[in-house]
Amino acid sequence: MKNILVVSLLACAPLFSQMPDAVVPCDALRHKGDPGTKACFQKLTQSRDPWIMAEGFWGVGDYNTANEAFRTAVKIRTADPAVRVRYGRMFLDHWQPGEAGDLFKEALKLKPDYPPADLGIALVAGERFEGEATKNAEKALKGDPKLYEAEEFLARVHLEDGNPVRAAEAAKRALAIYP
Repeated sequence: MKNILVVSLLACAPLFSQMPDAVVPCDALRHKGDPGTKACFQKLTQSRDPWIMAEGFWGVGDYNTANEAFRTAVKIRTADPAVRVRYGRMFLDHWQPGEAGDLFKEALKLKPDYPPADLGIALVAGERFEGEATKNAEKALKGDPKLYEAEEFLARVHLEDGNPVRAAEAAKRALAIYP
């Protein structure tokens, strides 16, 4: 039971990897269940930066408008893999792993061995129950040992695989590097 608790606590952790700085406070509010979350994300929708605007619309659940803003952001930031990773994370959040996977692959074409994109590939593989999920999460960690989200993901995979000891170990590593 203790192992499940550690993994459950991590599941509530904000996912900061590669999001613009302006989004971090809103995402932290969301993960705390703060009633000011919606207002924070609505404020982001007024940004002149299409990426921040996209994050705002994603945060308020307007996926269609977020999608359009992300498309614009990708056109403007043609060499930036981070915007593609965040765009892919939105698709994962909205149950579209195929679209997400395509964006993570685009990010890896721009920057091979990019840990957030490797993690994205792992998340897609996890959604599809593919064996490559663990390998890609470990690859992400090799590229960025402080990518706590990859450890959190591994903890969930190990727990689902019926290995609570390995799940707890991964969860403890994630907590040790959590910002």
